[in-house]
Amino acid sequence: MTSQRSGEQPGFSRADDRTVLVLDDEVSLAKMIARDLRRHGYDVVVAHAVEAARTLLKARPVRFAIVDLMLPDGDGSELVEWALRQGLAEVACVMTGVAQCTNVVRAMQNGSATVFEKPVRPEDLRDFLDAHCSAARDELEQWRQAYAAPIQGADPVLLEQIELAQQIAPSDCTVLVTGETGTGKELFAHAIHAASERGTGPFVALNCAAVPESLIEDELFGHTAGAFTGATQVRGGRIAAADGGTLFLDEIGDMPLPAQSKLLRVLEEGRIIPVGADLPVEVDVRVVAATNRDLDEMARQGTFRADLLYRLNVIQLRLPALRERVGDIVPLAQMFLTKAARHHRRPARHFTDAAQARLQEYHWPGNVRELKNAVERAVLTCPSDYVDARHLRVPPMPLPRVPTPVQAPDPLRGYAPVGPTPRPAYNVGLGYPSAPVGAQPGLLGPMAAPPPAVSAPMYAGPAYPPVREPEYLVASMPPVAAPPVAMPPVAAAAEPEYEAPAAEPESDEELDLKAALRDRERELITMALERTGGNRTEAAALLGLNRTTLVEKLRKVGL
Repeated sequence: MTSQRSGEQPGFSRADDRTVLVLDDEVSLAKMIARDLRRHGYDVVVAHAVEAARTLLKARPVRFAIVDLMLPDGDGSELVEWALRQGLAEVACVMTGVAQCTNVVRAMQNGSATVFEKPVRPEDLRDFLDAHCSAARDELEQWRQAYAAPIQGADPVLLEQIELAQQIAPSDCTVLVTGETGTGKELFAHAIHAASERGTGPFVALNCAAVPESLIEDELFGHTAGAFTGATQVRGGRIAAADGGTLFLDEIGDMPLPAQSKLLRVLEEGRIIPVGADLPVEVDVRVVAATNRDLDEMARQGTFRADLLYRLNVIQLRLPALRERVGDIVPLAQMFLTKAARHHRRPARHFTDAAQARLQEYHWPGNVRELKNAVERAVLTCPSDYVDARHLRVPPMPLPRVPTPVQAPDPLRGYAPVGPTPRPAYNVGLGYPSAPVGAQPGLLGPMAAPPPAVSAPMYAGPAYPPVREPEYLVASMPPVAAPPVAMPPVAAAAEPEYEAPAAEPESDEELDLKAALRDRERELITMALERTGGNRTEAAALLGLNRTTLVEKLRKVGL
């Protein structure tokens, strides 16, 4: 397993990394290869000399390097050896117009995976790269089935964390797993333990929040006979019980400060002193800690030891909330439905369309655990084969609140509110926070004028209306006439950077909603890339996406 390359962030996924360096002094050939790879979703940088390639790789490591052997200022195989040794590339192949045996042997000895003889067909290079991406995905899936089968889902952010767990499991480093309640932190701890060399040893868990402060040290370190009133015999603590295996400390943020200082000594020295003992005891334990609290903020406030945080946070796994994995909600619910129906011997087998919509729009503050309980409750109360929305007993989403007065529009963010704003809705299709309904650019039409500020609700009815139009339809509806209201001035320089459609659609093709959404998505991504000078990481942050999702969207929209 290759180690994490310099410049990568935790959560980097080899299976989805499609960065490529193309190095060739034939400018037309290099551009042709780059153009073909970009059309198929690869992120390509081009160089025409060895020194230029070195500069590019130092600034931005890549996964694949496609290098010409004969270059005006050096030997391509030497560049391959340097890039692989420095961790600036992971897989390399070379191209040559003179396929001499000595050149090929030297290139293979320097780490090249294969040699292509010129003229090279772009599809051959593409097949080579695709095969490596597929192999990485297969390797990850095999590891997942062997050690992390209970962790279900196909969301890219979740897969990144699974791959990071795969990479660090064989080591003995401490791991900090963060995420909201119900996101599966203990499942990840079990997977890391099972995939390590300690997998045959004990896995001992302690919920720090469930142990009274006066007993936490005894639970962790144990005690000797006579250490305190009632201690009639020696008792080993959880750390001693985990000797040779893994200690999982759940809710580590709730551990009292005195116990934190003693735990830090255990991590640094590998020794414990039981309560009442004079001599330390050697232990060999790997610690995996988990929390749903912000330990950085707690350290700033002095309620959690900063030195212990640094010692625990060697590797951090950040688990996404279920509401951030919208595509996983229905498959997970169907899996829970099948298991619950079989266990309780109930007829429920499927979800209605209304039930699926309710599952996807609900916030799920309790995450996967809450989803599982909601589905099991629905199975027990559903008398037929199909579970409907009413059986789930989760509230529908409320109507959007009326937006406040706005300032100048921004094509990527919508109108910026003047005062306090409601919690943003999330546009599932585009994957980034959208502006309040009626105050964002219409996806199918020109930007509507911002509605006037009002103090009364938009309708007088029940707390949850029976039907709510999708945001993209509401945004494209003609504005309702309202009394004249003084609006804050809009600066002329801040006008939207796109043009409204020239006329209403006249054919069925122009009413294609998916195409319109895809075109709008392409516009926003293009604008973000222009603003960031082509930096995909910054563009993804501007759009509210992770970089992997942005690369996938670039492929889908043909950029």
